[in-house]
Amino acid sequence: MRAGVFPHTLNTKSIDESAERLDVIVGRPRKMSEEYAMVNSFGFGGVGASYAYMRFSRVNRERMGNPF
Repeated sequence: MRAGVFPHTLNTKSIDESAERLDVIVGRPRKMSEEYAMVNSFGFGGVGASYAYMRFSRVNRERMGNPF
């Protein structure tokens, strides 16, 4: 997010019809200016994690308060 480039989804050649409304990045990384992003990671044995990111900016810091 800091560089404004989001990676593509690996090993994706085509998107299923049921997921056409999602903005899936296929083929190569894409330059974007987004405030929020979410990453889902899945492993063997039911291990999984989701991360939600928010771009750090002075406006967001003032809105959320200074935790330090």
